[in-house]
Amino acid sequence: MSQENNPAHQHKESAQLSEPPVPMHVMEQFIDNQRLTLQNEATELRLREKQLELNAKQAEKIIDVQADLVKNQEKEKRKTATRYAYIGSGVLAIIFGFILYCLQLGKEDFVLKFIQIIGYLLTTLGGYYFGRKSKSEVAKREIKFDEAEIIS
Repeated sequence: MSQENNPAHQHKESAQLSEPPVPMHVMEQFIDNQRLTLQNEATELRLREKQLELNAKQAEKIIDVQADLVKNQEKEKRKTATRYAYIGSGVLAIIFGFILYCLQLGKEDFVLKFIQIIGYLLTTLGGYYFGRKSKSEVAKREIKFDEAEIIS
């Protein structure tokens, strides 16, 4: 008989090819590691779910705040304009009071020079403000987008 058909030879060959049995404590440790890995993954999933819920709540709050801002935008613009009017009125009252005080003291030349300086400052600042404002409006109107070229 040839050695290939011999059952003793086949048993020796299969014994040489098979791995030695794994000790029980190594198997238990592997199973424990796998169990802990699954627990960690489950915990990570719960944490991600909580984070997504918190992100959704935060986004909802942000949207609510933005909706309130949009709703109250006109009222806030009126409040701002009123504040500017109060400040401007106060400054004008102080300037007129100062001019009247100087006129009472007999300082007409100083009052003329003061009015000239104030006039120069107001025209310079007004020109700068309105020039800048019209320039930004023109720039907004001039923004045009060309069609993209198709490159083949």
